[in-house]
This record gives sequence, C-alpha cells and structure tokens, in this order.
Amino acid sequence: MTPKIIFDYDNLNNGPSLQHWFGVDSLGR
Repeated sequence: MTPKIIFDYDNLNNGPSLQHWFGVDSLGR
C-alpha cells in the first residue's frame, strides 16, 4: 500500500481525488 493510495482516500472525502493523483489538490497542495 503506497502513501499515494492513502492520500487518495483522504482526498476522496473532499471530492476531487483525481486531482490529487496528479499531485495538485484543491487546496493547491
């Protein structure tokens, strides 16, 4: 289990999980 998947789950709660996969979050992370 890579950290990326864990971050994806956390971002799923926010909504745009696909954006997090690209390395860019709604918050601009």
